[in-house]
Amino acid sequence: MIWNDKTKGFALGIGAAILAPIVYELAVTVGRPAAKKLIKTGMKLAEQGMEKFAEAGEHFEDLVAEVREEADEEMMAGAVSIDPEEDTAEAEATPKPAAKKKSAPKKASTKKVRKKT
Repeated sequence: MIWNDKTKGFALGIGAAILAPIVYELAVTVGRPAAKKLIKTGMKLAEQGMEKFAEAGEHFEDLVAEVREEADEEMMAGAVSIDPEEDTAEAEATPKPAAKKKSAPKKASTKKVRKKT
């Protein structure tokens, strides 16, 4: 048999056709459990992420509740008003001192003088 490019290609094609089902079965038996494990790990990480996000939300809600409680205490003491309309009404009621007018600086003359020639 002469081994030229055509016969080598034919032999490789026959070998690939024989080995393809074996390689496929090996990939399925090894790859499937690995894929399942990867998916399970991803699901666990997602669950842990959702728990951490929920905890962060609870901490934020606690912080907001503390701020509201402090604001209510200050409001009862008369120190601060939470209502924005009251703040603007108070600001409008208090007179503001008149601003001093600044005199404008004198402008230099911009007339061009022509010389007679």
